Amino acid sequence: GKADACKSVGTDLEIVHAIVKIGQYSLVPGLSIEATRLLSSLIRYSKDSEVLRISAVEKATPLLLNLLNSPHSQLINETLVSLCLLSAPLPPIAEVVEGIDPEFLSNKILEIIDFQEDQCPKEVKYNAFSLMFNIMKWNLNSISEQFKQSGIQEKLSPYESDLAFIGDLKALLI
Repeated sequence: GKADACKSVGTDLEIVHAIVKIGQYSLVPGLSIEATRLLSSLIRYSKDSEVLRISAVEKATPLLLNLLNSPHSQLINETLVSLCLLSAPLPPIAEVVEGIDPEFLSNKILEIIDFQEDQCPKEVKYNAFSLMFNIMKWNLNSISEQFKQSGIQEKLSPYESDLAFIGDLKALLI
């Protein structure tokens, strides 16, 4: 969680490349998960645009998306925060756009929204909404259409009073 250490490791291209390779090719699922969690931590705690760029260029996005399959809401939340940071820059980072699987992601966000409060805290849902909002702001039809067709818009109304941007997100989904 130390910003300086995360920035130092996260801006070392060779280290990030090695972590991504471990995440991609490890035959041990736990090692792949831990490598991807490390990438997530570097992104989240460094608070550095160069770490975002290097992580994106080294293809961290697909690895992070895979962590959304976790049954653990805390791991899902960590991943959502990292994906929010990667998806926030405008114009979007090309490698992040390429690494997003819109069908998978829209289905996962629907699952997260549908979880009961005891299975998934509101904060996790809010981060899922933030990720979707960031992606919709890219205004890329190939990705936006998947979210528009997913039926997510109908599920946003209960959260309008909690999050100011939900109205804007609904407008992007029209």
